[in-house]
Amino acid sequence: MIVTAAQPVYLSSGDPDYPIIYISPRITEVTGFTPDEFRAIPALWFRRIHPDDKPLVAAEAARTDATGEPFKVEFRFQRKDGRWVWLENNAIMLRDQGGKPLYWHGLLTDITERKRSEMLLSGQLRILERIAQQAPLSEVLEQLCRLVEEQAPDLLASVLLLDQEGRLHHGAAPSLPPDYVAAIEGLPAGPNQGSCGTAAYLREPVVVTDTAVDPRWAAYRDLAQVYGLRACWSVPVVASTGEVLATFALYAQEPRGPEEREWRLIELATQLAGLAIERWREQEQLRYQAGHDLLTGLPNRALFLDRLEHALARAARDPRRVAVLFIDLDGFKQVNDLLGHQAGDELLVQVARRLETTVRAGDTVARFAGDEFTVLLEDLQSLEDAVVVAERMIRVIEEPFVVAGRVVGVSASIGIADSHPGLTDPGALLLAADQALYAAKRAGKARYMVAM
Repeated sequence: MIVTAAQPVYLSSGDPDYPIIYISPRITEVTGFTPDEFRAIPALWFRRIHPDDKPLVAAEAARTDATGEPFKVEFRFQRKDGRWVWLENNAIMLRDQGGKPLYWHGLLTDITERKRSEMLLSGQLRILERIAQQAPLSEVLEQLCRLVEEQAPDLLASVLLLDQEGRLHHGAAPSLPPDYVAAIEGLPAGPNQGSCGTAAYLREPVVVTDTAVDPRWAAYRDLAQVYGLRACWSVPVVASTGEVLATFALYAQEPRGPEEREWRLIELATQLAGLAIERWREQEQLRYQAGHDLLTGLPNRALFLDRLEHALARAARDPRRVAVLFIDLDGFKQVNDLLGHQAGDELLVQVARRLETTVRAGDTVARFAGDEFTVLLEDLQSLEDAVVVAERMIRVIEEPFVVAGRVVGVSASIGIADSHPGLTDPGALLLAADQALYAAKRAGKARYMVAM
């Protein structure tokens, strides 16, 4: 009965190290070791247990020794070929009349697939939880890659994000060589652009079983060989709208195609990646809308005030100055009344674009309210720097606008206030600029005034 059992059975001594007396031939199928090898090396089975699992196995053995209760434990075991499998060991201890341990009689079960399924389900739930918690996208994608790599230890996972210009950028690749990841940064989506670039371009899976000979890898063949990447299977990550968001890929270090189970992993990972990226985009859009004017795309009042507060905090540690410009459009109401609100909105958008051309990349132009705009200038050497910007703004706004097929004209009145000892509070600085603005309007419009 022992010899023909479907699962490996064993009989070991109750002595220390539990030397094997008998173990059925099925053990070779499960572990790669022969019964003779187990008998020749008394502690072989314990040596091959995963280091993290050894304390649990030892504790369970001690519990059975002390109580006589059946022994049952799950652990990872390293096969002869180096691969890890999950085993469940069920055993009973046989004792002599005096209670001394004589033998362990047990049954070993390969539970690798069951454990993989449990870990896969658990991993999916963790990823979904992190998506719901709005965790950083990079963290979610890395967790996804590691989950797949745990399920397929001889494969390397990668996610590349597709930008609006049709180039792929690093999303996650926890086990790929960093130099390789850097080398493919900005990979274009196109024909014969490796597996990922081609998959993004064709909007369909690309399975390359040998990068050394496949023409789609011709431009990257040497790179792949340097890092031992011999196969790459890539699938586009597609949004619910049909837009390609990214690619998910698995690399193998030997020429081959994906097994059925590996392909199911790719499909699962692609779905989770799509969900994570779409949710991240939604959150980014909400964050953007919370801080920007929907008409002009400029920062809104809330974001402007936040940036002003931070700019003044930085200026307190630096001798350079911060200035606020408060801008009101002269003649806007007349255009709005004459041509309608849609034309007025169009004019505001054009004004916003012109104002943006007058400042540096690190400065902020915001729509404060209605036809009022504010500008935050940082890192100024003197107040004169802000005056130069105000003069430039007045000139660009005085140029005619074409709105609703009509040529119209408006001008800008500007109030300027800069930070200095006694004026470092955001509200006070903004109020000073506002008061200077209305002084400019009273003085004749289309000019600037500096707060005293």
